[in-house]
Amino acid sequence: MFSLAELNTIDFVLPDGSVTFRTSAEEKNRVIVQLVCRSSCLLYNIVYNHFQGTPEPGTALQAAKMLENDVMGIDVNMGCPKAYSMKGGMGAALLTKPEIVKDVSCLSL
Repeated sequence: MFSLAELNTIDFVLPDGSVTFRTSAEEKNRVIVQLVCRSSCLLYNIVYNHFQGTPEPGTALQAAKMLENDVMGIDVNMGCPKAYSMKGGMGAALLTKPEIVKDVSCLSL
């Protein structure tokens, strides 16, 4: 068994303390994190419970700022055509909400 210090990992942890994603420090320049957007609610898909229900694009910026030093890039999912995404107002469904797309796209770290 290794301690976290020995593993040299970057952990993304939910408010309840559970690790939802772990990567090695050596891999941080290869990790792309995807933000999942619901029509009026932005969810960061690794720590989504922490942000669920926040009705403003500033949440995406808040999530991105948490990650900016630990990942290579941040992707906003606006293309998934799957039925569950469309029904939930996520992925490609977000493209029917140009005001949210604009607000999210104009955010700057």
